[in-house]
Amino acid sequence: MGGYIDVELDVSEKWLIGGAVRLENYSDFGFTHNYKLTSRYNFAPNFKVRGSIQTGYRAPSLQQLNFSSTFTTVQGGQISEVKIAPNGSRIANAAGIPALKQERSINTSLGFTTRPVEEGITLTVDGYWVKVKDRVVLSGQFDAYDSNLDPALTSELQALRVAYAQFFANAVSTTNRGVDIVLDLHQKFGRNQHFKALLVINFQEMTIDEVNVPERLNKSPYFLSDREEKFILASAPNTKRSLNLEYGTGKFAVGTRLTYFGKVELLGYGEDGLGINPVVPSDADENVKIPDVYLYNPKLVNDWYFSAKVLHGATLYAGVDNIFNIHPDLAVVPEAKGWAFNNETGGPWDAVQMGSNGRRLFARLAFNF
Repeated sequence: MGGYIDVELDVSEKWLIGGAVRLENYSDFGFTHNYKLTSRYNFAPNFKVRGSIQTGYRAPSLQQLNFSSTFTTVQGGQISEVKIAPNGSRIANAAGIPALKQERSINTSLGFTTRPVEEGITLTVDGYWVKVKDRVVLSGQFDAYDSNLDPALTSELQALRVAYAQFFANAVSTTNRGVDIVLDLHQKFGRNQHFKALLVINFQEMTIDEVNVPERLNKSPYFLSDREEKFILASAPNTKRSLNLEYGTGKFAVGTRLTYFGKVELLGYGEDGLGINPVVPSDADENVKIPDVYLYNPKLVNDWYFSAKVLHGATLYAGVDNIFNIHPDLAVVPEAKGWAFNNETGGPWDAVQMGSNGRRLFARLAFNF
């Protein structure tokens, strides 16, 4: 159940302020309340400054609450069973994993919007700061025969005949800082012709501020290893850029989209002695394990589409995503030849934002009511 109140007030012809309060109650984690305060000031007819501060939340998904899986993995040449235990299960309770609750956030933004010419072009620039507390993440893998773990947990795992266990938990707090730049061009000319261009650029940085380890697991180094932390950071690449172009005449249009995905850095299994140690300091102990650093270099992906208004209120789209069949790099390890298949997916690539499916043909029919 939930409800909200949203109020806006024109303080003057140039100054607008707004505020909102939202109250909700969830059956699985309880009550939450959130607030928003916004303001916009028109310095000139074609130049406006805007800003906001607000709190937010994200309820745990059904998958994070209930997903249960046992799968086979190969680590260090050994075949093992891994159990992803659902929240509230006997294994999760034995590990001291508390019931999942909502993620909480506070975010602020400040920016401007302007029209450099009278019509057809709009530029917006917004800086933002977002802090998320109690992010739900998937933990690392806990060994059923680890003497540092609570015996109640290891006995549960051994009874199920699995070697490792993983859990979803509210474990991480993060901060994102970034800038969004959007340039939008829309021009009409001739007889029923148009040209659209949309340039979107994002720069950002994410940091992991805190990791909350349940008490029964605090003697294990695997609750959230460096490898899992890199996966979290990879969800927010430092840069991403997109350029959309479209030309249309009458009922038909053709368009293309260029998307630039920035560099992503992930880690392999070297820290567990299961990968290749690319760089070992000359004075280091020969038994020291250094994780593989996998660099996924920047990539540019090109999409094309065609549209036709086939009926009143209906448009047919057809096209090709990733027309040149671009894939991520094969996990490049600096200064060494890396093992490109040493990742969570069991294939040649880790889970990176650009995806790894390559070229895709599509067709869809859209209705406007």
